[in-house]
Amino acid sequence: MTAAGTAPPLARAVIPIVVLTLVWGCNWPILKIGVSELPPLTFRGLTLPFAAVGMLLVARCSGAGGRRALHRDVPATCEEGARDGAARAG
Repeated sequence: MTAAGTAPPLARAVIPIVVLTLVWGCNWPILKIGVSELPPLTFRGLTLPFAAVGMLLVARCSGAGGRRALHRDVPATCEEGARDGAARAG
């Protein structure tokens, strides 16, 4: 512990690194099993909501997210997605 009573930065980084390692390591076996049971795009479509919830939790825990930030970024994100879709469609 430091004088202020908080853990040093290295100690605070260990837990997220361990969690990231476990999630990343489990991703490949889960992907292999999932794709053997479902078509790839269907499987990814089903996993997308879980990824979105995870990203929102990380943003909320880090203090970087919240409703205000989400509402501010939605129009720009939708506009960019529409432009990208139109460009790909030709």
